[in-house]
Amino acid sequence: MGYQLTYADRELLLQTFDALKAEWTGKDEELLAAACDWAKGLVPSCGFEHSLVRDVTVLSRYLVARSADEDVADIARGGLLYVLLANQRRASKLGELGLLDEAFMSSYAVHEIRTRLDEQSTYNPPRLTQDEQRHAENLFLEFAEQHVLSDDDLIEQSRIACNGLANLAACGLFQRLTRNIDFLISVVSRSDRSPDHLCFARAALSYLICDEDAIDDRLGIIGYLDDNYVAQMAVDLIEPARDPWLDMLDATVGILPFMNSLVIDDGSGSRPISEYMIINSALSCEELRKSQCSSTVLIVPVAGPTPLLLGFIATLGLIQRSGQRDVTEDTFSVGQKVLVDNCAVAEFAGVKDVAGSRRFGLTQYRRHLGHISKSTHFWPISYLRRLIPAGCSKSTRGELIYDLNKSNAVLPAMEYLFNSSKTAHLASVSRKVLVVTPVASAHDLVRRLILYGHALKEVVPTGHLTDNTLKSWSTRFGDQEPLLLLVSDLDAACVFAEENRDSIDLVVIDAEGRNSKKTASMREMQHLVPRVLIVTSEKNAGELSIANDGSSAVWEWNTDDFSALLWPKVTSSGHDGTIARYESRLQILSSTVPVVECLSCPEADEALESIRILQSVARQRGEESIAELNEIVALAFGVGFRLLRSATLLKSDITSISDIEQNLTKLSTLPHVSPFLSETERKTVSECHRLLKRFLDVLKCKNPKATALQELLYSRPQLMVICPDVRNHADLRQAYAGTGTRVMLDHDDTDDSAKRGALVPGWFGKDRMAALLIPPVAEPIILVLYDIERRWYEFFRNERHKHRLDRARVTSRSDVFPGFRGWTKQLLPQFDTAGTPADTGTDGLEAIQQYVRATYRERAYSAAKSDGTETEVRAFLVFFEGDAYAFLRESFKANVVTHLLDAVIEDDENSDLDINRKTVRDLQVGDAVLFHRRSNCDVVRLAADEELHDNERETATLWRNALVDYAQHQHIDSEEVWRLLQKAGCPLHYQTIRGWMEDDEMIAPRRYDRDVRIIAKLTGDRQLNERLEAVLAAIHVVFGAHQRASRRLARQVLRRAVTILREDGCQSKLIEIESDVVLVRVLEIDDSSTQVRISIANHLQEFDQWHV
Repeated sequence: MGYQLTYADRELLLQTFDALKAEWTGKDEELLAAACDWAKGLVPSCGFEHSLVRDVTVLSRYLVARSADEDVADIARGGLLYVLLANQRRASKLGELGLLDEAFMSSYAVHEIRTRLDEQSTYNPPRLTQDEQRHAENLFLEFAEQHVLSDDDLIEQSRIACNGLANLAACGLFQRLTRNIDFLISVVSRSDRSPDHLCFARAALSYLICDEDAIDDRLGIIGYLDDNYVAQMAVDLIEPARDPWLDMLDATVGILPFMNSLVIDDGSGSRPISEYMIINSALSCEELRKSQCSSTVLIVPVAGPTPLLLGFIATLGLIQRSGQRDVTEDTFSVGQKVLVDNCAVAEFAGVKDVAGSRRFGLTQYRRHLGHISKSTHFWPISYLRRLIPAGCSKSTRGELIYDLNKSNAVLPAMEYLFNSSKTAHLASVSRKVLVVTPVASAHDLVRRLILYGHALKEVVPTGHLTDNTLKSWSTRFGDQEPLLLLVSDLDAACVFAEENRDSIDLVVIDAEGRNSKKTASMREMQHLVPRVLIVTSEKNAGELSIANDGSSAVWEWNTDDFSALLWPKVTSSGHDGTIARYESRLQILSSTVPVVECLSCPEADEALESIRILQSVARQRGEESIAELNEIVALAFGVGFRLLRSATLLKSDITSISDIEQNLTKLSTLPHVSPFLSETERKTVSECHRLLKRFLDVLKCKNPKATALQELLYSRPQLMVICPDVRNHADLRQAYAGTGTRVMLDHDDTDDSAKRGALVPGWFGKDRMAALLIPPVAEPIILVLYDIERRWYEFFRNERHKHRLDRARVTSRSDVFPGFRGWTKQLLPQFDTAGTPADTGTDGLEAIQQYVRATYRERAYSAAKSDGTETEVRAFLVFFEGDAYAFLRESFKANVVTHLLDAVIEDDENSDLDINRKTVRDLQVGDAVLFHRRSNCDVVRLAADEELHDNERETATLWRNALVDYAQHQHIDSEEVWRLLQKAGCPLHYQTIRGWMEDDEMIAPRRYDRDVRIIAKLTGDRQLNERLEAVLAAIHVVFGAHQRASRRLARQVLRRAVTILREDGCQSKLIEIESDVVLVRVLEIDDSSTQVRISIANHLQEFDQWHV
C-alpha cells in the first residue's frame, strides 16, 4: 500500500462526503446507473475491490429500497457520490489515495446505515425481499413452462450477459453468479442430463437475459441481485446436495463484520480474507457453534499460516466484543504515565469540573535552558478513549494534539475494520487469545503481513511467552499486555493457562512439529480453558487420538469443499506471498490425484519377499535372538531398499555401487563366520543374498526406473525429481548433472515447485510419503513404483480413506454447526482393496522397521564398546531426528540453540546473541543442538580455533596441565586438590574444582586472573610460573574468540530460524548451519549411562538409511 490515511485525511473524507451530498441535484436513477458502470470498470489491483463492489451494491440497494427514509437514502446517496465524484474535486489530495478513500467511505456509509437500522453485515450480495422472491420464482416457472429461444441462442445470449459481469466477477462479489451461469450453460449443452435438469437450467438462463424481471435492470448493479437469486436456486434444484456455505459465510460476517474489510498484503499484493479462512474462523464463534463441546479439532491438508491467522482474527473478535466499552474516570490514576494517541507520553493529572463539564488533565514536563517547566492540559472526558497505560519509566514526550481531526498521525488499522470514529479501547480488554505455534516463524509472519499499511504486530497488541514472562512485540501499545500471545511449547502454554485460566478466551494449538505428539498436554488444555481449537494436518490426524475418540468436535476439509469456495485473486504479478502461496496449494493440490507409473520387475518382488521371510525366520528366535542374525536382517533390509529406490543405471561410476556390492559381500560371508546360525537360517540368508544379487544385476543392465524417469523427463522436462533418500539422491544428482533437471531431497514450498510437477522414484515409507502426498506437493505428482511398491501405496491410500471415515463418524458437520441445515453426508471415494494381501501392507513394513530399529540400537551399543585396546568412559545414548545419535559424557556441554528458535531475538550486531550450554542431564526432548559432523570437539571451539594463532590455546591451558600433573605427582584426588586450593585462598566449591580436573574442553576459571595465580602458587609449576602473564593473556584471547564464535553461530541459526522451523520434523536430512556444522533435534535420551570407547564419546554418529 502506497499511502496510509491520517486523522486529518479522514476528516477531509467526511467533509467531502457531506459536501457531495449537499451539492447533488441529479436523479437517483442516474446515480445508480453511473455507479454500476463505475463498478464494471474496476480491475482487481489493490485488494479492496471485493468489499468496494459489495458496498456499492449495498448502498444502491438501500437507495432504492429505503428511498422513503430520507436519512438512510441521504447516506446511501453520499456514499455512491463519493465513489463517483470525490476524485474530481479541485485542490484535493484525494487523487493520491487511489481506491483507499473510496473503500473507506463506502464502508463508512454502509456501517452508518446498518447501525441506524440495527442490521447485521452480510458477506454475499443483498438478499431479495419476500415479494421480490415470489416475483422472481413465478417468472422462473413461466420460463420453465415455455422456452422462448433455442438452446444455441440461449447459450449465446447467456454468455454475452456473463461477459458483461466480467469485472464484477473478477472483483469477487458476483464471481459465484458467473460460476453458476457457466454451470447452467454446461447443463443445457449436455444431452445426458435429465429433462428436469434441462428445464431448470433453461428457465434460469432465460430469466438472466430477460430485462423485465423482478428487479428492473435499469436500476444498475442491483438489477443483478434477482439474477443471482434465480441462478443459485436453479443450481440448488439441479444439485440439491450442496453444503450451506452461503448461509455460513453470511452468519460469520454478521457476527464478525470486520471480516469484510480484512484486506491483508502478504507480499503478493493486498487481498481480502478467503472464504476458507472465514469458515475456519466460525469454528471459534460461540454464537454459531451453540455446542457444549469446548474443544474442536480442525483438520486441514496442511496447516501453513492457518493457526496464526485464526488467532489474529479471534483477537479482533475479542476486541470487537469487549474493546468498545467506554473507559471510566477510574481507569487511570493520578500520576500514571499514559500513551496518548499511541504517540505522545504524558502524566495523568486526574479529573475535575472545568466550566461546568468534566475534564481530565494531561501533564508534560519540558526542559529548556536547564530549567524544567510543567504544563497541564484539560480535555473532555470523552477523550479518555485516546489514552492507554504507558510504562512508569517513560519520560513525557511528544506533542499533545487536542483536535485529533487535525492530526497527521496515521490512522490505526482498527479504524478501517470497525468503521468507528472512536478508537477501540484496548485497555478495557481483559482476556487474551493464546496461540501455540513456533514463535520465531510467527514473528516473521506478523512482521511481514500488512493490514492497511500496518504490520499485524502493530494492529493488535502481540507478543510471546518466554520463561513465563510476557514479551511485547511493539511499543505502539504502551504498557498494554499482549492480547494475541504466542508460545512455542505446548507444555509451557499449559503452565501459563493453569495460572491465568480466567484471562484466556481461546487457545489455538498448531498440532504440527514439536507439539504433534503432545496429546496429554492437549487434553490438559481442554480442562484448563473454555475453548480450544486444535489445528492439524491430515497426515498427522491419524496419530492424534484426540481427533478420533469423540472428546472433541472434528471439522475436516475435503476436495469438494475447496472447489465450492471462492478464492481471492493474486493482484501482484511479482511473487507469491505466504498466504497466496498457501491457499494456491490448497486449491490446486488438494484436488490432485497422484499418477502411478507401475513397472514390472519380478526380481524386485522376489528380493523383497526374501527379506520378509528372513525377518520372519529371525523373529522365531524370540528373546534368544543373536546379534549376527539381527545384523544380517538389517543388512539385507538396507541393501534391498536401496536397490528398490534406485532410479539410475548402476554402473561402476555411480557412487552407490561400491557400497552395495560391499554390503552384499558382507551378507554372503556373515553366515559362514557365525557358528550360531541354524541350517534353516543359513539357507534363508543364502537365498536372500542370491535374489538381491540377481536384482542388482538387473539394475546394472537395465534399470526400469531409470528408463521410466528418462522417458517422463523427455516428455515433461519441467518436472523435478524428489528423492528423500540421501544416497539415492546423490546418485540421481550425479546422473542428471548438467541436464537442467532439478533433483531435490525434499519439496520446497517457498518457490514455484508445486507448479513444476514432480517425479517420485519409489516408495519412501509411510511418514515420508504422507508428507509428499497429503496433500500432494506438486501438480502433477507422478509415482514411479514397482508392483510391490504400488501395493504399499494402495494400502496406504486405503488406510487414509478408513481414517477419514472413522473421523467422519465421530462428529458430523451438523454437530459442529447445529444452527445450519443442509450439511451433506461426507462421501469419500471408495477404493478396491481386492488383491492386496494383508502382509503386503505398510504395517508389515513397519514391523520390519521396528525390528531393524532395535537391531541398530544394539549395533550402536555394540560399536561403542572397546575391544580392550582403548579406554572406556561412561556416556548416555541420545537419539536425534534425522537418523543420528551420540554417546554424550556427563561432563560434555552440548551447544543448545532451542531458545533462538522458540523466541524472538532481533538479528543485529548489538543483539546479545549467544549459544546456551547444557549437560546431558539437562537436555530435553525437542532441544535443538549443534554438532560438528567430523569431530567430537565442541563446535564453538572449532570455530574459535579458526581465528587463534599457533599455540595460543595450548598456552591458555597450561594452568590446567599444571593442576592435573600436580594431583598425579602428589597422588591426591580432586577433593584433596579442592581443600588445598581453599587453604591457598580459592573460595570455589568442590564441584567446580572437580569440573576443572575432568573437563578437557575447559578454557579457564571464570575469575581466571585470581584463580590461575593461586594454582601457580600451589603447584609451583615452573612453566606456568615463568609464563604466567602470557597464560593470562592467552586465556583472555581464547575467551574472546569463543564468545565471538558463539555469537556468530547463534546469528547463523537465527538467520535460518524460519527455514529450520519449516524443516522441523523432516527426517531426510540434518539441518546444516554452515560447513560441517549441523543442527539436530533431541528425540530420545536413555535413562542410564553405559561404557563406551573414549574416541566415540561426544561424536555425532549417523545411521545407515534403514528406514522405510
